Amino acid sequence: MACSPPPWHFLASGLSQEVTTFLLNLQVISIPEITALMLPFIQPTPTDICTLGNFTLLDSPESNTIVASIVKQAIHSDDIIPEFIQGLDPDPDMLPMLINSINITSLHIANNITCKQTLWNIYCSYNPTFMMLERHFLW
Repeated sequence: MACSPPPWHFLASGLSQEVTTFLLNLQVISIPEITALMLPFIQPTPTDICTLGNFTLLDSPESNTIVASIVKQAIHSDDIIPEFIQGLDPDPDMLPMLINSINITSLHIANNITCKQTLWNIYCSYNPTFMMLERHFLW
């Protein structure tokens, strides 16, 4: 730490709820060597779902539209995903809202000096309240 100027930030994870509550209630611990501020951190639910590759498409806005259409159709025609979403929220409009919020961003990356590849990042921008981090990873 001597080579980096203050302030230093640390993330404590894996603490029991009892210890977490205790530390957050303290808010500040100060001794001559250090002052520690206890701040809660809620992990936001990510919007990215996955990355796809191996399409025979170029990196372009048109390919993003094609891949988005394929992904939306695959989610809609799947048996497991609609059942999973309906198990979290019985609203029949929930799955269409999630599907409609799917968007795609393509990127051209270099695998090595001579080989390049186009990948498509899949995002779901709608974040319903039931989609906590653990459920997002299942989704």
